[in-house]
Formats: sequence, C-alpha cells, structure tokens
Amino acid sequence: MSFDPFGDFETRGYLRNVFGEKDPDIIKHLEHSAFVAGIAEASKHLASISRLSYGDVLRTHEILFRDLYPWAGQDRMRTVPEIAVSKGPVLFAHPRDAKAAVEYGLKLGSDVPAMKARPGEVMGYLAFGHPFLDGNGRTIMVVHAELAERAGFSIEWTATRSSWISTMRSPSKNYGYEGTSQPGVEALGPGGRFSLAAHGTRMYEHRREGYLGAWPRCRGADRSSGCRHRCRDGHIMTPSAGP
Repeated sequence: MSFDPFGDFETRGYLRNVFGEKDPDIIKHLEHSAFVAGIAEASKHLASISRLSYGDVLRTHEILFRDLYPWAGQDRMRTVPEIAVSKGPVLFAHPRDAKAAVEYGLKLGSDVPAMKARPGEVMGYLAFGHPFLDGNGRTIMVVHAELAERAGFSIEWTATRSSWISTMRSPSKNYGYEGTSQPGVEALGPGGRFSLAAHGTRMYEHRREGYLGAWPRCRGADRSSGCRHRCRDGHIMTPSAGP
C-alpha cells in the first residue's frame, strides 16, 4: 500500500506531487531530478547563514523540492500533525517533536569540536527528526554537509550510502526509548573522510533536559488504543512512558 497521509492518492497521486504521478519509479526519478536542479542553490543559501536554524532546514527542503511538491518546505506539523511516521522498524519523531530533535542536532553540529568528535550523533538527531513527508534524506545530507564543511571535514556519501541505509533501517535494542543506539559515523582513514557505521548515542537522554518530548510507541496491529496516531505502516501509536 502506498504512503497516503492525505488520503487522496488515487485522485492526486503520491503526496500530491504536481504531476499527479503514482508510479514509484517515476517518483524516484522526479525527486532525484529536483534535487540535482536545486542542490547548488540550497548549498549557497546554507553557506550564507552564520548559524543554521530549523527555518533554514525548511528552506533547504523548499529549494530542493518546490518544483515537485506543493508542500515543500512545510514540516509534518503543518502537513499531517496527527500522523506519526515509521519506516520498517524505525520510528521517527512525532510531528510535534520533530523540530526539537532537529534543533538539537543543529545546536550540536554548530559546535565545531562536537561536530568533529560526534558527526554521527548530529546525523542521528537530524535523521530522527524526519521533519518532512518525503525528501528528508537529501535535505539532511545537504545540511549535514554544510555543518561538516564548517568543522573542516567532509563525508564521502557515495562510499557510505549502503552502510548508512542498512544501519538506519536496522532495529536496535530498546530502539527509541530507554537510551537507544543510533547510526553514526566514524573516521576510517586519512584525509578527514568519514564513513557511516554503528555509533552509540543516547538520543533520548535530553528528554529530561526539555529538548525532546515524550515519544509515541508503536503497538503494531493493536487497534484497541484510543490514541489516533498511526505510524507509516498504518499501526496505532500510543504514548510511551516518560522517564
């Protein structure tokens, strides 16, 4: 079943794309073309900002996907605030908490020593925030690349894509609740090049400090809960217990 948070896939296509297209292979091609067309402008915009903010992440997404999605640059809190999103075993931040997760990632990534020492943790927060219905990976990659540039290193994305994707999609023990392990990056050799690998972080420890809210817990096909939030796979989401 196609991801259809707006409930109008049959009449307006995948996520209301301007072409009304439904074919997933064509959608992938359109997204790639939009990204290639906008990446120079997006990178130039980010480079012109002294300190990156959540608004700059939204603007980056808008630049990259405005020719494809009419909602480009709008986060999930604006587009579908009642829907929590997951991908495989990975549960992303609830719409109301996505901004806090991304902002903390930006705060950490703007600290040059921290960015050099823990670039994977920065990526983890940005990826976990997952602020958009689609286009998160490309948007986050551009933002993270700018943070890395400011810290004096770069990432070989072409060499790390497969390990990054596999790690991001792999469930970890206690994923998303009591101090999870998240994907990250580790230096693999000379030249300041990094590759994505497993890197332990405690993304939820900052919940106690007020950075992040209480995250919903996926209950699979259990539809007995009164909570209305559903994950991307259609499962009911219920609030997790606080610390």
